[in-house]
Formats: sequence, structure tokens, C-alpha cells
Amino acid sequence: MNDFAVGGIRVDSVNNIGNWDFVRAYYKHARELYEARYSDGVAADKTKFLVVGEELSMPIDMVRQGFLDALWNERWQQRLRAVVVGEGTQGDNFEWTLRKVIDCRADRFEGGFGYGTQAVNYITSHDIQGDGSEKKRFFNFCVDKGIWDIGKRAKLAFVLLLTSVGIPMIFAGEEFADKQDRSVDDKLKQTDPVNYERLKDTGWRRDLFAYVAKLVKFRIHCPGLATDHTDIFHVDQSRNGKIMAWRRGELGADHVVVIANFSDERTPGSKYVVPNWPKEEGDGWREITQDRSVPLAWVGREPLMPWEAKVYTRWKALGA
Repeated sequence: MNDFAVGGIRVDSVNNIGNWDFVRAYYKHARELYEARYSDGVAADKTKFLVVGEELSMPIDMVRQGFLDALWNERWQQRLRAVVVGEGTQGDNFEWTLRKVIDCRADRFEGGFGYGTQAVNYITSHDIQGDGSEKKRFFNFCVDKGIWDIGKRAKLAFVLLLTSVGIPMIFAGEEFADKQDRSVDDKLKQTDPVNYERLKDTGWRRDLFAYVAKLVKFRIHCPGLATDHTDIFHVDQSRNGKIMAWRRGELGADHVVVIANFSDERTPGSKYVVPNWPKEEGDGWREITQDRSVPLAWVGREPLMPWEAKVYTRWKALGA
């Protein structure tokens, strides 16, 4: 803690330690050391230090009872990969699978997370082994599913990761859809080094990287994404719920509205009108993914392409 200025801890296979009292003592001691590191007497910001557990069986009681700050949300990965191919999972239909992606607290009454700060969400992790393609790198997952618009699906996945409730974690290389070259055996963990040569290619990988970078900056700075407040206000039942819209943050200049199309069909005509769009006086709306201004007359009325998400806000970064 003192030599390397550790700012947080991940405890691997935390359930296998077999002694929750030890985990609590470790957690308490780590936090005390973190706070003691500040010799000027100013208390450290406790919210900036996290002890995170990784255990794919997700023993959420370790978070609820104060043994850990947060836990890897393995179920989120499974749900994310289902919705980006238009399916439900874990006994839920598509709509409820997506609801639990957007807000990890949606199943809190079934033993889920109570707060977004308790859940670490991810598209991919080093645990790529398992049955079939469900945990492979996103590129390989798409290929195995017969999906070839990988850049488009990856953009949709990153919109969900970076605008949903929870702590987003990005597995190195996914920001430009790196592929597995060596680790193709479903019994093995990730062993490939990240192939950054692929990022040098022009085309969709470079475009994806820029897209993700833009969303990361937005996630870091936009106040509307720093709260748990979520309102799913539009589910298009005429399209089997495959178009949904939701708001993050309280109503005001800082809130964020996301609308996404999880189907192979674009919306018909030149407009797609979203009823119940959050009422807000004044213009100044922007669409973040394309970095463009949106006239007030078109807010909540823009068409959607297949597997496309749009992210709107009136919030302006400092200096913008």
C-alpha cells in the first residue's frame, strides 16, 4: 500500500478463501492503510478506494453485509451478450433481460445488487473458458453467432456498458474488438497478448476505438451517469420490445437519454417518434456518439438504424 500507492484491491476467487471474517479483517485493514497514507492529516476520499471481489458464483451477501465494496457482475455479461443478439436469458424475456442490463438493481429483490457502486459490469473478462462461445472475446463471440456487423454490435455493447448503472470494466483489447488467436480452447483462460497491430488498421476497428474513447470520457465527466437514477420510459411493444428508451439521472440539464434498436430492421420513414420523452424546456441537445447538435424539433423523433443506439443530453462539458 505504501510502496506502490495501491488505489484499490481485487480479491480473486474470494469465495474460496473460506473465511468471511478474514475477508472483513483484510478489507478493514486495507482501508485503514489507505487513509493513513495521507501524512497531511487530510482524510482520504473513501469513495475512491474499493475492495472488489471476483467470484463467478456471485456471493452478493459478501457485499450486502460489508465484507467487500463491490463484486464482479458475471450475470451482467451473460445478459449483455443475450440482448446484443436480440434474446433473453436466465429465464427472462428480452425486455426484462435488457432492463437488468440497464439497471443492475432491477433484480435486487431476488438477491441482486442494491446500489450501482456494488456491481462491476463487463463485456468480457479473462475468464473466457466455458461451454460454447458465450465468454470468448466479443469478436469471436460474434463470429460464432454468425454475426458479421461486429463493429455495430460492439458499439451497441459499449453504449450499454458505459451508460448503465454499475462500475464499467473494459478488458484490454475489447475497445477495438481484438480477437483470440491462441486461446480458442474452451477449457483455457485468456492467454493471448493484446494485438495492438490491429488498431493500426484503418476502418471499423479504428472507428470503434474512437467511439469507445468518446463514451469513456462522457461516462467519466457527465453528472447524469454518476447516479443510480434510471427511468425506462419507452418499450415499443409493436416491435416485441426490441426498441427501448431510458433516462439516466434526474430531470435537468445533466440527465442522459438513451434509445436503442435491438433488431435487424431500421425504423420506417424519416422519423421515429418516442412518446413520453422527458420534458425539458429549451434546446441545446446533443447526440454524444456522433458528437452533433440536435435541433429541438428532432429530439425524440430521429430514426434508428438496425442495432443502433443514440445517446442524448443537454449537459455540456466544461469549456464546451
